[in-house]
Amino acid sequence: MFSLIVKIIPKKESFVSLKSKLQELRDITLKETGCYLYLLHESLENTTQCIYIYESFHSKEDFDFHVQQDYMKEIFNLFETELEKSPEITQLTNI
Repeated sequence: MFSLIVKIIPKKESFVSLKSKLQELRDITLKETGCYLYLLHESLENTTQCIYIYESFHSKEDFDFHVQQDYMKEIFNLFETELEKSPEITQLTNI
């Protein structure tokens, strides 16, 4: 199992549209045979609107396939312009 948690901080004016795009991405990603789990969470804190993405794939190869898809390239391009700063990414494996 290969998993990761991604923390993103969208620009205030981009929060709603980016959240919607990520919800669409979740639905597409869950159809990939290698995807085990894909969850989106929104911070409840009022100071910073963060989105947390939890993704889990059956293998690192399945994840590598995922990031090569055109819809992922679109999201990466959005991250370049619509985030306050670069995403924080933590890779995980089962213990």
